[in-house]
Formats: sequence, C-alpha cells, structure tokens
Amino acid sequence: MKNMMFAAALAAAVFVSGCATTATRSVDVSWNDRDYDDVTMDITRKVLHHVAGKSKDRGRLPVIANGPIIRTDHALNDIDRELLLELIRAEVMRSGYAEFSFATSEFRRGGDSGMLFKLLEAQVDSDVFNPDTVKSYGKMTAADYILFGKIFLPEGTRTWRISFSVIDVETGKGKWSDSTRIAK
Repeated sequence: MKNMMFAAALAAAVFVSGCATTATRSVDVSWNDRDYDDVTMDITRKVLHHVAGKSKDRGRLPVIANGPIIRTDHALNDIDRELLLELIRAEVMRSGYAEFSFATSEFRRGGDSGMLFKLLEAQVDSDVFNPDTVKSYGKMTAADYILFGKIFLPEGTRTWRISFSVIDVETGKGKWSDSTRIAK
C-alpha cells in the first residue's frame, strides 16, 4: 500500500512538472536574412533622404561615419551588429548619394581603415616604394555625419525595435532619428 501511494505521488509530481515545462517554452526571436535585409533597406532609405546632397562642402557627396550600434540587455541574442552596419554601408555607397568613412569603427581601433593606416605608415617610412606614388598624411576626408543605432527587444515581447540617428559632426545636432520594427 505504501509503495502504491509513493508511486501515485511520484506520478503526480512528474505530471505537474511536465505541465509546467510546456507552459514556459522559449520563443525563437532570432534574426534571419530577411530581417537584416528589411532593416537595411528601411534605414538606408531614411538616412539617404535626410543627408543626400547636404554636404557642407558643395561639390562633394556627404560623408557618413559609423558610430556604435548598441544592444540592450534583452537583445543579447545572435544579432550581428557589424554585419548590419556593413549592409547599411554597402547600400549607402551603392546608392551614389553619400559616402561612408572607413576611418572610424567601434569594432576596430583606427576603424575599418586601421590596416590602411598601417599601410600608409609603412609607405611613408620605407624606401621600398616609389616616392612619387607614396600617399601622404592629412588627406582623408572627415565625416559630415555619424550614424548611431540601438537594437532592443522589450521584455515580454516578440517585436524588435531598431532605432537609428544621424548626428551632424560639426554642430552635434541631430539631423534625423527614426526606428523600424521586426516582429517574430
């Protein structure tokens, strides 16, 4: 009799715990290729609308540098911020309405041009290269604008919010700010 009661209690505990685990299933909110493409196209279109043709120096395209793309604690998923930024930069450059500076990056000291700086230094300090073809310091074009971003997934939701802002480097004033959403 004792064994039967113990078996019944054990079966009830297993049943209750089994029900509890099915009620707390995790939901996949990971990004896929389409999510990256949708955000890239939406943000690029909006950025270009606000900066295209607005260079301080007439006769050249506006130059955008990338600032950080911040993820909140709830967005520590597998979103590749560097990939998202690379996709946006490629679309901006492909458009022909603005240029992107590779002299800064939150991901590498010296920016994406960190290797470029090393190559320039090697050319200037070397007698291996033809002096007529060696590039000189002080000729890189400074950015007119910086693109900042924030990615967050509000707790308890399945909809990502991706916000971006464009800041005028000279004045520090915001030129544009907007967001887009990805529902999972």
